[in-house]
Amino acid sequence: MSEALGRLSDSDLDTVVSLFSRRFGLVMGWDEIKARDKAASLIGELSRKLGETPEEVFRLIRKRSDKAFMDMISPHITVGETFFFRDRKALDAFGREIVPRLASRAKRPINVWSAGCSTGEEPYTLAMIMDHSILGLAGGFRVYGTDLNENSLKKARQGMYGRWSFRGMSDIEISRYFDVVGDDRFKVKDRYRSRVSFESANLVSSSPLRLRREDKMDVIFCRNVMMYFDEANRKKVLRSFREALSPDGWLVVAACEIPILDGSSFHPVRMGEQTFFTVEEGPSAPPERYLLDSAVSEIEPEVEAVSDVWFDLESETEPEFEPKVEAVPSCDGDLIRSLADRGMSDEALELCLSSENSTDPYVHYLMSVIYQDRGELDFAKDCLRKALFLRPSFVMAHFALLGIAVSQSNDRDRARHIRNVEELLLQMAEDEPVPYGEGATAGDLLSALKDL
Repeated sequence: MSEALGRLSDSDLDTVVSLFSRRFGLVMGWDEIKARDKAASLIGELSRKLGETPEEVFRLIRKRSDKAFMDMISPHITVGETFFFRDRKALDAFGREIVPRLASRAKRPINVWSAGCSTGEEPYTLAMIMDHSILGLAGGFRVYGTDLNENSLKKARQGMYGRWSFRGMSDIEISRYFDVVGDDRFKVKDRYRSRVSFESANLVSSSPLRLRREDKMDVIFCRNVMMYFDEANRKKVLRSFREALSPDGWLVVAACEIPILDGSSFHPVRMGEQTFFTVEEGPSAPPERYLLDSAVSEIEPEVEAVSDVWFDLESETEPEFEPKVEAVPSCDGDLIRSLADRGMSDEALELCLSSENSTDPYVHYLMSVIYQDRGELDFAKDCLRKALFLRPSFVMAHFALLGIAVSQSNDRDRARHIRNVEELLLQMAEDEPVPYGEGATAGDLLSALKDL
């Protein structure tokens, strides 16, 4: 614990961990020590922001739960990394399989909820897809975006975005869906903005979405959110989703979150390479296609899902489960590395994003290497966290996080990552090569730790 936080006891930090779990469902660490480290880091950030002592920040966290205080805290516990048309294959299946089912029996406007929408790219994407179906022509749908972070929602309501939100989109798509408002600034066209509304919501609250009782959801998108909740809050969120969904509604989660729903009241339905979930078992076969113009299939790249609503998870090394994902071919790592080494980082990154294997931790690790070379360390860390969620024992991902912590002079994270790497390496034989370690053995990395 740093000197600034020295007057806060372990018991105080445990209280913060417990409060954040109850209020937001957030897991601050998969063991006691890591959770305390994360709580201490959070208190330190808030102390610097507010100009208050750690003790005063601790008192505020314990005493205040009003919306103004929650809005002030939320940017420190959420990450808003997202972009338009993320995960093309899932969205294509939604447009081609689920939307026609909804259109075939719609006697009221179709309601879609994007839970954990961050800065709004996902709900606007869903509006774009549905607007180009018979639902759009009939004016029969509404998209609701919710998030914990009020700052993210302010940007979402403005509908103004830069080029970074369009990675994976073609110029034709950008001109179709956006108006140019300045140098590399684009605004979502009114026809799509008018279909989307945003509100602040805490998914673990009793009523996260404020709707009339009769306004049931037909589809809920909640991707890369639940995997960071503890088991009790995941069950609570799933119960809330079930209550919000119509009897024949659909739930869409990220590919790596599919195991979370094992044993739940939702039933998996396989559609090509994608898996969606229904409230009722055995949905009817899809009717004749209703899509008049595909808003999804114009270009094909698969874009990797990134965490929507969460705080810094560098401490997470042992989640409650290691996801069971289907084995599919890996991307061409040698080609990606070759492109990156030749200075063609854009092409290398595009190859990662277009990989068919969105659940391969090595894809995320390679992306992190590219982002590090480009100096984009926050994106690199996001990729490494995703790799570690998919494979908690990925030594080189832990080692890469250690390297970033050292480069940023972050002593707290440095100490944590050293512990993580050392723990994994001591389980290996000294002369055993470390996977993806470029020939380095466990002994080599243990020796390197001494200099870090």
